[in-house]
Amino acid sequence: MKTPTPIKPADRLIFALDVPDRTKALAYVEQLDGLVTFYKVGWELFLAEGLSIVRELKAKGHRVFLDLKIQDDVDETVNRYIQVAVREHIDLVTLHGSERLFATAKRAKGDASLQLLSLTLLSNMDEAAMKDIALLDNGTGYCLPFKKSEDYVQWKATRTAKAGADGFIASGRFVSFVRSLFQESRPLIVTPGVRPSGASHAEHKNVLTPKAAILAGSDYLVVGRPIRDADSPRATAQDVVQEITEALESLS
Repeated sequence: MKTPTPIKPADRLIFALDVPDRTKALAYVEQLDGLVTFYKVGWELFLAEGLSIVRELKAKGHRVFLDLKIQDDVDETVNRYIQVAVREHIDLVTLHGSERLFATAKRAKGDASLQLLSLTLLSNMDEAAMKDIALLDNGTGYCLPFKKSEDYVQWKATRTAKAGADGFIASGRFVSFVRSLFQESRPLIVTPGVRPSGASHAEHKNVLTPKAAILAGSDYLVVGRPIRDADSPRATAQDVVQEITEALESLS
């Protein structure tokens, strides 16, 4: 079996382009040129600019994580969405739904390098919030039967992995838990809501520093506001890469 090429520390950082337009997005890309190679495009930027921003990023040689969290829909709709992602050479996409959703997406991507990520739990959710939307037992009888968040995450991760997910979005304390569920297959784990040491957690409930996330088992880290809102986005990105490097060195 061919040994996978190691991922360089800087390539493990995914900068979230959570900005309203192309001009602001490309200004950050220019500031981070030569350091950041992977960018997340979410709903805000995608609604504003469509696939044109994805194409510009790809033309510059960058990898793209399209974070639209596609949910259960008619099979033909899912099929067409994934085929567009393959055609545009997108690297990662998020899906959030049933086994059927992932099975359909897996068939649609065929042998393409596109990787399908299953969202286990939003990074701003704690158990109280999960009970509010019936993801945990809230005593009403109209809810999922799980008593704690780990039970829900395990159920979601294992069923979508079996159906075709290539990896997971796993935040904070769930990184090592999800990694432990798949020790032999070692699927991809992408961690959002990562905050450098000393940074504000904002609304995120399940937060890790870059170093802690890598040590817990993350492959890629999504960092947005701490870089975007810094006085020096490049310096902050460099600090994140340094934490990733230190974590990898300690693991080796």
